[in-house]
Amino acid sequence: MDSSSPGAPAPVGEAGDAGPDVEVVLRGEQLRVGTERVPVERVRFSKRVVTTTRTVEVPVRVEQLVVTHEPVTDGDAGTLAEPGGARGEEELVIVLHEEVPRVSLDVVPVEEVRVRVRTVAGEQVVTADLRRETVGLDVDGDVTVVAGTD
Repeated sequence: MDSSSPGAPAPVGEAGDAGPDVEVVLRGEQLRVGTERVPVERVRFSKRVVTTTRTVEVPVRVEQLVVTHEPVTDGDAGTLAEPGGARGEEELVIVLHEEVPRVSLDVVPVEEVRVRVRTVAGEQVVTADLRRETVGLDVDGDVTVVAGTD
């Protein structure tokens, strides 16, 4: 039977016999840390129209008809008499005016809003458990183990 199959340890010689060395490769995990850019959230930027009510007092003017009655004296009677008699049929038309508020709206720029994305650098602590292989030695009988350093 061949004992040199892959992965099997080589046989060790008898006590006092300098046999071949047995080598075992130990492996361990290494921690590699990097970053990856992933989407976190989506933000929508939009404009909305908000309506507010504004009340303003506007000064207005109104024309009023003022009738003044004055008594006629004897001296004024001849100058005020109208031809055709005292019962003249003449009509006087006066147009009165008033001011009314007029409202007009103009759209004008009131504010400029700028949106940009800013990258902020920081640090985040990462913790990981690393595994590694170790060698265990089971000794049967009276064997002296000497740790060697090469």
